[in-house]
Amino acid sequence: PRADLTVAFRYLNGGVLSPAEQQAYHPMDSYYSEEEWAAKWQREEAEQKKVVDPAESWRIARAKFASPEPKVEQDRELKIARPDGSTFAPDYLNCHADAFRTAVLTLESRAKAWGEKSPDLTNWLAGQDAVFANCRGGAATMPTDAPAGSSALLKADRQYQLAAAQFYAAQFEPARKSFLAIAEDSNSPWRGIARYLAARCLVRQAFLSHRSDQGDTMASFDPVLMQQAAAMLRELLKEKPAGVSQQTIQSELDLVRLRTDRKSVV
Repeated sequence: PRADLTVAFRYLNGGVLSPAEQQAYHPMDSYYSEEEWAAKWQREEAEQKKVVDPAESWRIARAKFASPEPKVEQDRELKIARPDGSTFAPDYLNCHADAFRTAVLTLESRAKAWGEKSPDLTNWLAGQDAVFANCRGGAATMPTDAPAGSSALLKADRQYQLAAAQFYAAQFEPARKSFLAIAEDSNSPWRGIARYLAARCLVRQAFLSHRSDQGDTMASFDPVLMQQAAAMLRELLKEKPAGVSQQTIQSELDLVRLRTDRKSVV
């Protein structure tokens, strides 16, 4: 159980539970027998099957306005050359569930604003298809510029789609600059979340641009980039930007601090 592993991690790294934490903690193994754990897992799996996958939710929502629906995969293959000449090719989750949830909500909102058959909505969908085409990897696919005479909202959305496509295509420096430019645009509906996403560019770049000599270590990272991300996230916690929750920012900062400030985390 995760609770037991967390306590073990604390002590094995030289930490302790405070008296209050000791009173609150009860080993989870004493709560359930092995049979009860198995039944609990089966119930949880059954509940998960009832939930529609976010990527599938996007496909269903998109199908109301256009066809055919391009296949979208959430994982991206990462190829790493080992010193011995072999290749380590793990997958990592590139396009998270929130990306598809946001796309569905935005699609529904733009359909109401522009009309289901409007040229702007058709162009927006093409841009979003280009974004998600980068989830799996391969040759980068970038959205085209919004047509001349497009609405200001479509142009703002296109800037956000471009930044997202760059992020998923692992073009982290261009993506970070694109998100920061959006953050400076007072008219963009994506202004609030843009700096948070710029920080996420640094985090993703820190993990994927720094490899150990072993070539197969997923936990290695660039400490300089990670510290830059931590500084941005701390600033965002103070600023409380619209469009992203404090919990989301704090969770990302915790992920960073677990690697850059281990003593305080443990």
